[in-house]
Amino acid sequence: MPAGSREGHETPKDCAAREQYEETGQLVTDLEFKGLLKVQNQSNGSIKYNPIYMASIEQLHPF
Repeated sequence: MPAGSREGHETPKDCAAREQYEETGQLVTDLEFKGLLKVQNQSNGSIKYNPIYMASIEQLHPF
């Protein structure tokens, strides 16, 4: 599951598509929001929620 930080004015969905490409070489355009992943920082206890998206890929491209 690719992950990363948003750049500039990116939406969470745009960030997910970019990270998918950067980390796997796969282009996706039909991302579907599936929910939020709750993450707790073990050092300070802070909690954040990260959006999770899903897409289907018809053909894998070499990385």
